[in-house]
Parts: sequence; structure tokens; C-alpha cells
Amino acid sequence: MSEGYNGAYTGQQIDAAVGAVRELTGRTTAKLFSAENWVAGTGECTITFPFLEEAQAGAVVTCQAFALVDGAYRQDVWAARETYATLSSQGEVVLHCVGGSGYSGGAVVVVRELS
Repeated sequence: MSEGYNGAYTGQQIDAAVGAVRELTGRTTAKLFSAENWVAGTGECTITFPFLEEAQAGAVVTCQAFALVDGAYRQDVWAARETYATLSSQGEVVLHCVGGSGYSGGAVVVVRELS
């Protein structure tokens, strides 16, 4: 709290705070991919796919990845645990995996946008 705060807000301060609140809305997508879809980079591999029509400033991206192991999708293997997603400036989702090669599997990505 700032120094001198007396525990009360004026009506004008409350109106300004309520006007500044923005709601998070989410969009979800699920993608399957093969090891060949990954593009090798420096210290990581990536897969990029279109998602939003344009970039969304302040978006929160969550990702749950699954590796295809012995015919089953598993999230408790190193590759899935090391995969995360970001949102590019063009609104594309970029999956990242640490290491020099990709893996076959899938991912569920949720992008929560400020509206």
C-alpha cells in the first residue's frame, strides 16, 4: 500500500478501477504432430501453426503436451514435460521443445486473451 493510504477509495477511484478491469476469454485448440513436423533451431525445436487472426497483446498461453509412446499419448515423458507454447507477434502458436530433435505426439493449447 502506498504511504498515507487511509483505507477508503473515492467513488471516482472505484469507477476508474472498474473501467480498467478486462475479462480473460479463452480459445482452445488441439493438434497432433509427428517428429518430422518439428523445425530444428538453436538448442530447441519448434512447430508453428496459425491460431488467431492477429496477435493479442497480454495473452496468456498454456500448453499440455503429450508424446506418442508405444501407441499411447503420454504426458509423463521428458519430451512432453519440456514442451511449452508461446504466441508469435502474428498470432501463431509456437510449440517449443528443448533439444535437437522433435517427437510425435499432440498438444492442447489454450490462449486466454484480454478483452
